[in-house]
Amino acid sequence: MPYTLMTAAQACGINRSTVLRAIKSGKISATKDELTGAWLIEPVEMHRLYPPVAVPDANAVAVPKDAPPDPEVAALRALVAELRQQRDAWQGIAERLALPRPQPTWRWWRRAS
Repeated sequence: MPYTLMTAAQACGINRSTVLRAIKSGKISATKDELTGAWLIEPVEMHRLYPPVAVPDANAVAVPKDAPPDPEVAALRALVAELRQQRDAWQGIAERLALPRPQPTWRWWRRAS
């Protein structure tokens, strides 16, 4: 569904006139609706030039900073820390076991005597 000037500006966190200037200068391609006369901008075209802003999630719950940590989250963080330690240990072992590339002992330009 295409953006109007206002929805495009809100999606990118910029001013409506900035979007209109970008259309008039040719930086963004847009079409004009014949019935309403409003500019219609495809979201992919808009976000090619201007990155989208983060929209707050309506279902998100604000957690106060002084709230006690959730035990499940603490357990998952401990698990992630343990997995990272294991990964680093295995990576160290793999680096120690990596064999250097063998160098040839013969020279092709010299004749063996």
